[in-house]
Amino acid sequence: MVGNMYGVDIKVTPTRKGPAAKGIELNGVNSGTDFFKYEEGAKYYRDFARRVGAKTKGRPLFFRASPCLPPDTIERACWRREYAEKRDERKKDADTIRKVVPKDVPLETAWIDDKYDFDCAYIDREPEHEEFHYALGAQAEGIPAYLYDKVSYKRDHLDFTLHNGGRLRIRPSDVGAIRSELDWQKAPKHLKHLFFNTGINELTTSIVEEVTDSKLLFYFTTTFREKDQDIWPEHIYYGLGGTTPAQMRAFIRRTKADRYVRKYSASSCGVGVDIMTKEELRKQLPRKRRAAGSLEDAGLLLEMVNNAHWNDTLDGYVSVFQPFIPSIPIPHPRTGAPHDGCARMIVLSLDNEAPVVVGGQWRLAPRPMDDKSAPAAERLRANLSRGATAVPMDDEAYRLASDCAIKIVNDYETFMWPCHQVLEIQQEKYKTKGFKHLPRKIDIFRGIFYENYLCAFSEQHGFRWYDEITASGVKAKMHHK
Repeated sequence: MVGNMYGVDIKVTPTRKGPAAKGIELNGVNSGTDFFKYEEGAKYYRDFARRVGAKTKGRPLFFRASPCLPPDTIERACWRREYAEKRDERKKDADTIRKVVPKDVPLETAWIDDKYDFDCAYIDREPEHEEFHYALGAQAEGIPAYLYDKVSYKRDHLDFTLHNGGRLRIRPSDVGAIRSELDWQKAPKHLKHLFFNTGINELTTSIVEEVTDSKLLFYFTTTFREKDQDIWPEHIYYGLGGTTPAQMRAFIRRTKADRYVRKYSASSCGVGVDIMTKEELRKQLPRKRRAAGSLEDAGLLLEMVNNAHWNDTLDGYVSVFQPFIPSIPIPHPRTGAPHDGCARMIVLSLDNEAPVVVGGQWRLAPRPMDDKSAPAAERLRANLSRGATAVPMDDEAYRLASDCAIKIVNDYETFMWPCHQVLEIQQEKYKTKGFKHLPRKIDIFRGIFYENYLCAFSEQHGFRWYDEITASGVKAKMHHK
């Protein structure tokens, strides 16, 4: 087993006592960086390879190569069509959900077009192929490294199709580590330990990676970790009626922030992220008090019950809101203008070893923080895929961000160990009930989140006891406090 790799996003924010570090996101194995865009960054890829190579005793490392589409190929047209079909499918799902959602309950769908626009723009970009730099770093450290396009699994070996057109057959015992989320999802259970982010405390489990892919589920874990309360900004869920406008207004009064961030569950690369002033947020909240316990409410409750434990259909319609955390002013290396930004810290938590930061860099928002002519997203959103600039960090900021990142990973993995055990017990219960197709652990965990959200919904809308609700010929029993 290799261990886990995280990209921890940290804001170094000004306080009365001086700069302090706050976590804003925890990302998994696909965490991208732009270390290759400045000279000092080359050290990161060598340090990464040195750490992993020592763990794997010099066995070869494998990095999945990004698709390399030449200009004006048929593949680009096919991808655009695929993205358009997915967009239309999501809009159809939203229309279906809208039929069971009361008219005055918010149903946020702007992220659907934002994701489509981003995906289409992304395939027109020249690929940066950061995996090449990981391979070069490994080779510089004397560790064999291969870029591959696909891998197939045989009984006694793995068959890699290399990026250079070659083939490589290798026994599992001779593989050092493989970095690819796509391929570990397809790998047979007895080979998953060869991949990053499929293990914790000698236990093979994909739940560690899958929770980081969902904003709803990740921030849900922080509510159980008291140690984390001083690291993460307070958050609230909003959408589908589980939180009332009155509760949102109370959240705004309590947190006293000038701006707020909205993230939809599967947000990555800044897709679906909205930064708004508190006045803009207040204006989005309906002022009319709703009548509780309507038939529409019952239909929505049933829809959530039916979906929660088996798929993520509803996730896009429940958003996470947090106070926006401003950063200390970070001077742009070319212009000297002050920018808002966040630190991307790469943490390796190798099997049976303490987590360690192997690199960190500032990501500066595209426009200066004092440029009032620019939209808020251009001044305050610092995603590399949205035009942010990667620059080296000064020593003090690096220390603050590193300490915070290590604490975040330690607390997260400490929580996920017993969490996995609980989910395994729950999965066994499905088996004893005779289910032929067991829900995945991540789906059971999503179900636990929605059970909490459903309890809040039930209390808000008048369903207080055991209620049997019938709609479309389907019955569901809800347990409420």
